[in-house]
Amino acid sequence: MTTPTRFPKGPAELLDFKIDYASELAKSNDTIQSSLWIVPSNTVDAPGNAAVKLADGITVNPHPDTPSPTYAQGGTEKTNTDVTILLSGGTLGNVYMLENRILTTQGRKHSRTIEIVIEPRYT
Repeated sequence: MTTPTRFPKGPAELLDFKIDYASELAKSNDTIQSSLWIVPSNTVDAPGNAAVKLADGITVNPHPDTPSPTYAQGGTEKTNTDVTILLSGGTLGNVYMLENRILTTQGRKHSRTIEIVIEPRYT
């Protein structure tokens, strides 16, 4: 099991987060056919707190087999070798775990988890 990649993010930032599958896919000369992001539904930390959330225009639907996550089914980007999700919000000090699952053109399935760490960001 690999350790999730950690990405820093400020609560007011709207940022892209990318996962690159190129090295795994090159081993079998494969490409990404589809991508699915799993965003926890417990992203609302408490009443009045900002939650990390998908950017506007992304559709989310609960999955009946896994009641806690929400599945992102649109508004993300993918190429033949990488996937990207756009996120906003978050509460200082919190860490949000997001999972990406891909299906390749040869029928292989890969999954990676990233952690979004909400911390002060100064420009």
